Amino acid sequence: MAVSLLITALAATTHASGPSRGPGASGDADFLPFLREFRRALEDDDRDALASLTALPFQYESADLDAAAFRRIVPVLFPPAVRNCLAGAQPILEDGRYVIFCTPYGFYFGRVGGEFRLLEFMADGEALEE
Repeated sequence: MAVSLLITALAATTHASGPSRGPGASGDADFLPFLREFRRALEDDDRDALASLTALPFQYESADLDAAAFRRIVPVLFPPAVRNCLAGAQPILEDGRYVIFCTPYGFYFGRVGGEFRLLEFMADGEALEE
């Protein structure tokens, strides 16, 4: 219950954070090439590439996953409907990070050591209520 409330609060905060801007609106030209590479890795089911494009350890179900564990959960984290959504959904710039919403999740991307990476995903509390 507490996790559900936290997710709902985070989603409400995310949606209320102000106007959205597409990629490049902040002048961050490095994100678009990263996103193309990430989408290509998803399309090719290249789990090694996906792991290399992800900030590790990656938090999933209260566990910190290393690259090997992340590769194992790729089919669960990115089922076909989510892959299709991520292939074409417009990223939104929020609080210095990019987010792509693919019901019921938001996938967050940002810089780690100067390079873009998938940082985390969160359940969208509003989408879960539908």
